Amino acid sequence: MAIYLISYSIFRFIIENFRGDNRGVVIKILNLSPSQVVSIFLLILGVLIFIRARINSYPR
Repeated sequence: MAIYLISYSIFRFIIENFRGDNRGVVIKILNLSPSQVVSIFLLILGVLIFIRARINSYPR
């Protein structure tokens, strides 16, 4: 699931750059759309899940 979240968020962030419609701007300084902001949160969540899974896979 972590790999899916990471890859989906990266793909979605890139695709949003190529869209031609006006979908609003959430962060004006970086000119990010709402979908790109959601993609950033999904990327962070995916990385956190991946790290937690790696830590829990080591025997104690």
